[in-house]
Amino acid sequence: MGYYGGNLSLQLAWDGVPEVSKSFVITLYDPDAPTGSGWWHWW
Repeated sequence: MGYYGGNLSLQLAWDGVPEVSKSFVITLYDPDAPTGSGWWHWW
């Protein structure tokens, strides 16, 4: 499995985050991944 493009990360920002928050998890389902069933990406 490879990728095409610049392998760039998007700039993300949040407003109104509770002060007790320590981290975020971002998931993205990629239905076009060459696995036959898609692929979950997480950061």
